[in-house]
Amino acid sequence: MVDSVGRPEIIDAPRPVPGAGPLVPFPAETGTVLDLAPTERGLLLLAADGRILLWDVEAGSCTHLATTGVTVPADAKPWSGHGKALRLHASRNGRFAAVVVDFGRTGEVIDLTTGTVTTVLENDGYHSETVHYSLLFTEHAGRDVVLHRTRWNRIAGTDPATGEPVLQMPESGKEAAWAHSFHGALHLSPGGGVDGRSWGLAQLLWCGHGECRGQVAAGFSCMIYAPAKGGDYEQVAGVVGTDLG
Repeated sequence: MVDSVGRPEIIDAPRPVPGAGPLVPFPAETGTVLDLAPTERGLLLLAADGRILLWDVEAGSCTHLATTGVTVPADAKPWSGHGKALRLHASRNGRFAAVVVDFGRTGEVIDLTTGTVTTVLENDGYHSETVHYSLLFTEHAGRDVVLHRTRWNRIAGTDPATGEPVLQMPESGKEAAWAHSFHGALHLSPGGGVDGRSWGLAQLLWCGHGECRGQVAAGFSCMIYAPAKGGDYEQVAGVVGTDLG
């Protein structure tokens, strides 16, 4: 059966849209900038040497807040055109940042008030090269929470200040047995919920030794997997917008 959670929807978040502003170059001391993340304090920049900088656009200067030790593995190889790269995430208030290896399995959360690492991140690595690293900062009950993938089908919630676990989804290993959503990029919706991408733009049908049944909506691709030798799965077919029933 096709594994799906929730329904497609469009949520409005009306707010003024300012006009296009002037182009402002990065300060010379930043060097090569790999990524940036907006916060209420301003823009955070991730420099190629691992520095995390707070950019004061009006002053034209940067403040060095912390340095990450996360690096892309030297032997990393691209998969289907997706190369591993460092990505920067930040909490809305700008207190915490996370640097992860996109399409990889490692990362860390940093308290930018002290520059210390509070949480070392690592997922199980199961086909992690096929999806963006699942990570998102949000707030719950008045505190910051960082959501991140620990296994291909499990998302954990962690207190970024202490590294202590807050929640995990699914809640138990028994529930995880049927949770076939392969988590990729996470996005916070205007309505306060979390949107995710499961294995790129594809829907997946996980088939046993019997008959596969299901329906794929027009315009969506579907990869069909079946048990293979050694306990793994192999792709046995691919369809687009076709009724499999």
